Amino acid sequence: MVEYVNKLSWKPEMLKKYRYPALILALGLLFLLFPAGQKKTEQVQTAAQTEETFDLETFTEEAEAMLSQLQGAGKVRLLLTLEDDGQREYLMNRSVSRTEGSVQREDQAVLTSRDGDQLPVTVSRTYPRFRGALVVCGEASPTLILRIKEAISGLTGLGMDRITVLSSR
Repeated sequence: MVEYVNKLSWKPEMLKKYRYPALILALGLLFLLFPAGQKKTEQVQTAAQTEETFDLETFTEEAEAMLSQLQGAGKVRLLLTLEDDGQREYLMNRSVSRTEGSVQREDQAVLTSRDGDQLPVTVSRTYPRFRGALVVCGEASPTLILRIKEAISGLTGLGMDRITVLSSR
């Protein structure tokens, strides 16, 4: 039994032979004891409402000017309604901090410098969706009504059933 115990005990020669694997094992155990404070950063895309809103008034004025040039239309008035104002999607940095028993997330917009201003990096933008259109023009012949509906449909993406053309006479 004494011989068996002597075989199991550490001898200085064994420590010299296995000192590097023992050091790596000790460091690994040390790292396993302190996992707190991990911080992971990843880039994610998060949708945010547009800061610049669609200028419906300018769009309407330009469309009225173009429609007034149609032969027989006369003075044209246009009323457009919006489903939504559109949206922009910005590039975001997401930081995830894990501590014992809790996870904290923080999103921060990626900024770029342009003309001395800090602006968020835009990944994508959706333009406003229109709900309907009402056009009032001078003489409304069937041919003119069709041409106006086609023009409004091309500008707004509305179907013909959502565009109403009326005569002011």
